[in-house]
Amino acid sequence: MRQFDVFRSAHPGGPLLVVLQADELSHFNVVASAPLYPVAQWEKPTRHLQPVVTVAGESMILATNHLAAVPRTILGEYVASLAEYRTDIIAALDFLFTGV
Repeated sequence: MRQFDVFRSAHPGGPLLVVLQADELSHFNVVASAPLYPVAQWEKPTRHLQPVVTVAGESMILATNHLAAVPRTILGEYVASLAEYRTDIIAALDFLFTGV
């Protein structure tokens, strides 16, 4: 498990989850994560807060404002990495916590 990895939720029908915490914290039993939602299900993303990313060819909203610590056991199958979106994701987290 690495920062910005995407996993299916172990709960049927749950959203894809993105690991947001640093790699050095992967030994904890909980994981700081945020869900991904299909763009089609979202009215209008807040540009700086909810970056649009592509996972398996589908445009998705990373809802950083839904950030949560979840048990590691909720992470199911590995799907992809969003490491290429690192700058956008870090900027969204900065906006979430500082408003800048």
